[in-house]
Amino acid sequence: MRQYADILTSAARNGWTYAPAAIDSGSKRHFEEMKLQLIAAGFEVVPVSARPRCPDEVASK
Repeated sequence: MRQYADILTSAARNGWTYAPAAIDSGSKRHFEEMKLQLIAAGFEVVPVSARPRCPDEVASK
């Protein structure tokens, strides 16, 4: 999200203003696009609340 914040900062320096709803919508869109790029690069994107699962033999050690 740092990248999106940098985009907004640059826009503000150039005199552009956005309604809070537009910022929220843009943030969600930017996140979804970044997630798709990560998936295309071979990464797995998991929710923050997800707990990694270990094979039973590793978990029992």
